[in-house]
Amino acid sequence: MAPLNKVWKSWTEAGEVKNWNFASSDWHCPVASNSLIVGGEFHYTMAAKDNSEQFDETNEGIVVTEQFEPENQNSIELQEAGWQSILDNFKNYVEKDIS
Repeated sequence: MAPLNKVWKSWTEAGEVKNWNFASSDWHCPVASNSLIVGGEFHYTMAAKDNSEQFDETNEGIVVTEQFEPENQNSIELQEAGWQSILDNFKNYVEKDIS
């Protein structure tokens, strides 16, 4: 078991976060910053090392491409519906109040 000070440092220091904030070895965390003050913010970026996850601008608009690896606890259909719901929420959010 790791000591509390190591756990806290690894969880809160941006340079440490870059070492663990990804799901597999083909992903990485190229950007991490945080401010541990009242009202502070944290920003972590998780990205594919081969840059395959991206936004593509087309004549019809922006295409967001996502891929997921299903887990075993829930059906693929349920997982797909959940992620589609998240993407729909994102779409609604970014298109809100557009003139």
